[in-house]
Amino acid sequence: MTDSATSTLPTLIKSVVIPCSATMAFMLFTERLAEWWPLGRFHAAPNPRDCGVEPWLGGRVYERGADGSLIEWGKVIAWQPPQRCSFAWWLGVDASQAQLLTVTFASVHGGTRVKLTHTDWQKLGAAAHARRDQSDDDWNIVFNTCYREYAERYADAQPTATADDELGSTT
Repeated sequence: MTDSATSTLPTLIKSVVIPCSATMAFMLFTERLAEWWPLGRFHAAPNPRDCGVEPWLGGRVYERGADGSLIEWGKVIAWQPPQRCSFAWWLGVDASQAQLLTVTFASVHGGTRVKLTHTDWQKLGAAAHARRDQSDDDWNIVFNTCYREYAERYADAQPTATADDELGSTT
């Protein structure tokens, strides 16, 4: 049951600028999730081994335990590389309480603005306020720090390339 207080919780928005193309920023966010996600701190399984995103509509966002078990964190509901991906997101809650997580990638001067929006807090009922506040802190660590720092290090380590080089042009 929702009330007017939980239905009006503001959208959580995080934004970083990564010094690379949108194609690379999208790839780093999705294909390299296990390399930047702080799995030791944010996980669902008792002994997490890795995590990932299946890169297609309907694909899973998941964590794999050391014993091989798979725990779903969400499901891909939009897949538009390199502009946008969206997930029904239920890490830490039942799938029936999934929120909407959307990540967009837009070219800006100096790189790509990557914006994460997390909505649908009302699905969490009485826990909505506390979960939103905790998620605000968590995304500061996971997205604003871990993803941003990983992407910056990755981009800095790459040779200077043109947009065509990053896309694999052979001309």
